[in-house]
Amino acid sequence: MFRKLRILILLLILLGVAVPAAWYHYKLWSWKQPIVVAVIPIAGDDHPATARHIAELRADDFIPVEQFFSREASRYGFHLLRPIRMQLREPVDSLPPDPPEAHGIINMVEWSLRFRWWAAHQAPQYGMEPADLTLFMVYRTPSKRVEYSHSYALRKTRAGVVKAFAGRKWRGRNQVVLVHELLHLFGASDKYDLESGQPLFPHGYADPEQQPLYPQHMAEIMAGRIPLGPQRYILADHLNQVLINRFTAVEIGWQEEP
Repeated sequence: MFRKLRILILLLILLGVAVPAAWYHYKLWSWKQPIVVAVIPIAGDDHPATARHIAELRADDFIPVEQFFSREASRYGFHLLRPIRMQLREPVDSLPPDPPEAHGIINMVEWSLRFRWWAAHQAPQYGMEPADLTLFMVYRTPSKRVEYSHSYALRKTRAGVVKAFAGRKWRGRNQVVLVHELLHLFGASDKYDLESGQPLFPHGYADPEQQPLYPQHMAEIMAGRIPLGPQRYILADHLNQVLINRFTAVEIGWQEEP
């Protein structure tokens, strides 16, 4: 009797985990209702300009992200007015745990668990509409030598970290990185060479069938770079310079596998 009760309890626990996970998977892939994305700012340094930038953030700053998804979704036959609804929340003080330098399995599992715990304790904010996904925007004031830190997103955690620069001049680039990481949470993969940064052909090209192939005029969002030649590219600095190609559309459920 006790054994059967223990099995029943275990089954109920598994069901309690599996049902919400299946619901989120369906909701993210069906694109039948808006996905609420919480944006939580964090100061990545103690520079006054960083604090000032975070204090000046407004919900309207993220409207271009919503417009990008509306524009791209309509190209694939999804006509929701707002497929993505951005929700700016209050800043938090705690910084996310950095990914390990040594990418061994044990290190990555340990870090992912720490990140899951950290994200769960930062994200809840009372009185707000529950979010489906969460992006932590870690802002810092750039030095004279601009360096882009590594952003990341963990799909099972339904959260990601965007390393962003403080200052209005960086808003477009920050939005490109934000959308890139957000699409990771929907299952999209990187489409550029991790060593050289060069967009991968054909998956990382906005129009791989263009003739002549170069220069490309847009960037594929999961590459984030506009190919100018076989070994040349420039970073996309605005969402008007990027699109979702058919390879990424398949990964996020907008198009059937050819």
